[in-house]
Amino acid sequence: MIPHAASAGKSWLVAALVLAAGAGVFVALDRPDPIDYYRLVGDRTIVVGTLTGVATWSRVSSVTETPTSVVVAVRSFDIPFVPRAEGGLPIEYVVTLDSPLGDRTVLDASTGAAVRQTDCIGPAPCR
Repeated sequence: MIPHAASAGKSWLVAALVLAAGAGVFVALDRPDPIDYYRLVGDRTIVVGTLTGVATWSRVSSVTETPTSVVVAVRSFDIPFVPRAEGGLPIEYVVTLDSPLGDRTVLDASTGAAVRQTDCIGPAPCR
């Protein structure tokens, strides 16, 4: 075997291990966030409200529609080594549905529970 080829093979192994470790850290720091409320803003558009952190990347990670429900998942990735705020910061996400909401129930994917509907505007007064 050529020594250079063995060195290149080890480099690929090290790179694969580093990528696997990075993916493991991401999975460990990525967590579900409970949804506090939703607001209907159009027949196919809802806004969901939750709490997030200062050093957090939050997003709607999935929306699953069935004939009887809409299941929304919000997930957050905490950025390590950054201080966290007490209590969290309110944030809202716009979710566009494939079909009108109608009489379907909005469910929180993190808990499986129905999300309460509100008519208030903005995250702060909706708590």
